[in-house]
Amino acid sequence: MTKNGRLSRSRSKVTASDADFPSHSARAGTATTSDGASALNSKLTHQRDRIRASAIKLGLKPLPERPSTKELLINVGEAVIGQHGVEGVTLREIALLAGQSNSNVVQYHFDNKEGLISAIFEDRHNRVEQYRSKKFEDVKNDGTYNDPRKLLKILWLPSLLFKNERGNYTYCRFMLQLRLHSEFSYRRDHIERSEGSVIIEIRKSLRNIYPHLSNDVFSYRLSTLTLMFVSSVVEFDNYLQANNNKLNFNYKPIIDMALAALSAPHEE
Repeated sequence: MTKNGRLSRSRSKVTASDADFPSHSARAGTATTSDGASALNSKLTHQRDRIRASAIKLGLKPLPERPSTKELLINVGEAVIGQHGVEGVTLREIALLAGQSNSNVVQYHFDNKEGLISAIFEDRHNRVEQYRSKKFEDVKNDGTYNDPRKLLKILWLPSLLFKNERGNYTYCRFMLQLRLHSEFSYRRDHIERSEGSVIIEIRKSLRNIYPHLSNDVFSYRLSTLTLMFVSSVVEFDNYLQANNNKLNFNYKPIIDMALAALSAPHEE
């Protein structure tokens, strides 16, 4: 399925039925034999097996249990980009792994790869916004909204909610790949940065705890620490894949280090 870190480029459709091919009568006058039909069926079966094996490796659900086409493409896009990188997969390959016979289905729903990536961000943000809002409301009500440990947990831990069938942290892998990409690493203007998101309020509360830092220094440290958190999750995820384990990521040491880094003095 992979070659030099990239998915193979098969030009045939993954799924096919009898209706996809001419009948024997329609092929009258053509030198097609039963051996040729057998070879064609064998090729299609082999191709399906390759796609199925790749889907299992990525932890994707079996076809009968999958959601709507758009949601499916978001889930598959997140998993494949997280595994192979932004440039390591094409939209056609995402469609194939999603079990779609129409190789242009991603363009139909999202226009292009950038549109798919934005849709993944927006979907994940919408799914955790209510969760973050509830947690932040809780710390405001109990008077612990100035506890940096609790604020970092509200910011970071929701990303751990997105796991595939094998327990791998697909969204963290996806985010790390974008941070490593030259285009998306600095152009992260997705919905989480918009006004009105609870993330803005959480960042402001966290910022007020460290008045010794300038706005630029605080933003740089928090961004770097977020990258450290995501990288640690992915490193742990790699261990899970290599050892076929289903453990949960221990985030507490990472938050300990983050708190120390935010409290550290700043040298002009």
